[in-house]
Amino acid sequence: VEPVLTRARLVQALSDQQWERLAQLGTRVRHIACNMTDPDSGIPEEILAHYEYLGAVLFPRLQILAWRESDGMPITVRSLHRLASPSVSRILLGAKWNWGFDDNIFAPEIATLAERCPNIRHLDVVGSLTFSQESYQRLRAAFHHLRSVSVFDLNRDLFVHFGSLPHLERLSVAIISCLYVCDDEVLPQGSYLALRHLSFGTITPEQLRRLLLSLSDSPLSELDATVNVYCGPFARGDLNFLHTSHVVQSLQTFHLRLI
Repeated sequence: VEPVLTRARLVQALSDQQWERLAQLGTRVRHIACNMTDPDSGIPEEILAHYEYLGAVLFPRLQILAWRESDGMPITVRSLHRLASPSVSRILLGAKWNWGFDDNIFAPEIATLAERCPNIRHLDVVGSLTFSQESYQRLRAAFHHLRSVSVFDLNRDLFVHFGSLPHLERLSVAIISCLYVCDDEVLPQGSYLALRHLSFGTITPEQLRRLLLSLSDSPLSELDATVNVYCGPFARGDLNFLHTSHVVQSLQTFHLRLI
């Protein structure tokens, strides 16, 4: 059974032997779920300070890190520096209960994760990914090995940035906010060259048309979309472009829902 750590509480000072035993146990942990808004789910201060002094991470073989952001509390970044390591391959981020519509969610937390976990393959976010320019500059050089991304919303900068990743095969997004801009050139040429699976939520026929044009170089094999035909004027011919789309013709699986 894969060890999963969900809660930790230090009830007394540890001896040297107990610290050594804790370090041994730390090598067995592969999955940790951490909610920084819950005091019982965070890292006890004594343990945090001890590993900061050592300059070490708590779980050197950690593979999955589930993290709920904490409104930029100082302990957040301190904890991430003891949790994040090159062994992490999957990160799950949960937004605060307003679903993350505020700007700069997870910043600078996610930029810290990106820098300290260079081998992340899978990124799952409950909320939006929006950044200040400073945080975005830190992010641009990271996530190079991503293979799948699941997120509520992507702004234009991140949508373009993810399109430049050489290994990204799967993208699931509810809203791509940049599609609300009336511009046929949503993405530069040569974007999403490894993308095979694309799933997104509500989109208008016109937005879908422009998105498919931008993805003409992608090797898509599966597309899942919900089209809102009541958002603006809709006529029978508004979806005729699907019959001539090079992307649609190359699909193996196409799920289209009309609402």
